[in-house]
Amino acid sequence: MTHWQDYCDDQVLALKESLFSVPSFRRGRLYAKADRPLLFFVHGLAASPPELDPLPEQLADHFNWQLLKVRLTGHGLNGKALAKASCHDWLNDIDQALKAAQHLSQQIWLLASSTAVPLCLTSLARRPVAIKGLVALSANMGTRNPFWPLLTWPLAKHWLPWVYGKEEGSVQQSDSAWTSPYPVWVLHHMAKAVRLGWRYGPGFDADCLWIANAQDPRVNSQRAAQLWLRLTSKRKEWCWLAPPSDGHGHILAGEKTNPELHAQVLARIIAFMQLEQDRDMA
Repeated sequence: MTHWQDYCDDQVLALKESLFSVPSFRRGRLYAKADRPLLFFVHGLAASPPELDPLPEQLADHFNWQLLKVRLTGHGLNGKALAKASCHDWLNDIDQALKAAQHLSQQIWLLASSTAVPLCLTSLARRPVAIKGLVALSANMGTRNPFWPLLTWPLAKHWLPWVYGKEEGSVQQSDSAWTSPYPVWVLHHMAKAVRLGWRYGPGFDADCLWIANAQDPRVNSQRAAQLWLRLTSKRKEWCWLAPPSDGHGHILAGEKTNPELHAQVLARIIAFMQLEQDRDMA
């Protein structure tokens, strides 16, 4: 098990990742700068830390912040390893990383993608940590399949393959940030994360920016907007993006994954964060 101290040293973190045989380009990383705010990035389901590259690095460089990129349990490996992980494991990863973030900086920004959004909302509600703000990309508060709540029903492990098939996803290139295909059982823990997000999310009160595509092929962005409306944040912004022409409508940034929208998303996040910086200095 990874403890929060492990996230406070990039060499220790790299050693842990190597012991799990995680390819170097999929590993979690810490770019530390003493006495600077910290950007904490959490990737989505079946992805890994380079999911949005170089968006986290560009944000951290722009503001001269520290950067902590966390690899959730089971991710960055193969489908079999991913299926052994649970929603509880992912929440523990975020809890431990947030403890490390508190140790590294008094000012923490969260950047979360897809299923990481409900996981972060749950972690922050159950073990409160003061953060400056949250940027949520393609928040998964329910998939396009209207029957997704059934994924958490009893004995799901036995009947899921009959309804969804044995595996989810298609074969990816070896240098991809994603693990695919993977056993359908992983969707059970995804659905648990979403349920917890609906339970704990409305109590979130830090400033936040949510960015989504109304025609997202994977998640129901309208459901995410419904939760956003319930947040108690004093400052919250919602940004709809026009779907990209190449059809990559779920991963909204990344020079490889979505070059068409990358610069727009980067500029939108910088503008949101800059306003907070200016308010602090006023």
